[in-house]
Amino acid sequence: MSEPHFHYGLTPEELAKLGELALTWSHTEHLIGTCTKSVLGLTEEQADILIYPLSADRRMQLLKQHSGRVSPELQALIKELQTVMKAISIARNTAVHAIIIDNWEVPKFRLHSKDRVLTKEDILQSDALSNYATLLALHIRFKLDPAKLDGGTLKLPPLPTRPEIPKTLQQKKT
Repeated sequence: MSEPHFHYGLTPEELAKLGELALTWSHTEHLIGTCTKSVLGLTEEQADILIYPLSADRRMQLLKQHSGRVSPELQALIKELQTVMKAISIARNTAVHAIIIDNWEVPKFRLHSKDRVLTKEDILQSDALSNYATLLALHIRFKLDPAKLDGGTLKLPPLPTRPEIPKTLQQKKT
């Protein structure tokens, strides 16, 4: 592996955690796309053209917009997922699109386009919320299409109580 051109001020463990978070976010975004495809009654080919090229935020908007097609139980899960994804998108977009500035006491992620600064702890502690979002998306996915649970051989863990949303990941009212 080649040496990075920049000093990030992150330990190998922190870099590995960021990579794990990025993969979790990607899988959750894919699940949201799959749920949207299912709610809209699209084929895989149609979803490849209409859903999967969309941003995670747009997929979530479409899922929420068309949630009237599903049961009240699923509507509640979709609403919960939307709430959690708003917080996660702050961490995700900052981690993925920011630069790391390590001339502060603690390295910080600076996202110029949103005038946002988060510490590495702000981002790294989003893991519980990120894992919760993935589990929510899985529950929605398999409630929309129970046959995908492989005849009952696959079991989903129960949904825990939502982890607290850190203040740094709460959207400001405008």
